[in-house]
Amino acid sequence: MPQHINDGVLEAFVTIGTYDTIARKLCDRFAGVVTDCEFSITVKTDADKEILRSLAKTIQSESLAKAQRTIAG
Repeated sequence: MPQHINDGVLEAFVTIGTYDTIARKLCDRFAGVVTDCEFSITVKTDADKEILRSLAKTIQSESLAKAQRTIAG
């Protein structure tokens, strides 16, 4: 499929980032319209737990009320 789907098309449908950048990218893209987010990350070590905790903290810092206002109109 890579020969048919370039990076621009891919990025229209998915948010791509590393553990260090993905939470902020998700917030920038969806904070006004998404109220819940789920990750499928294997957690095997304390470091993995901290990565997931950091992602959740960044995303939860966004205002739920902002998304609710946007969705409700």
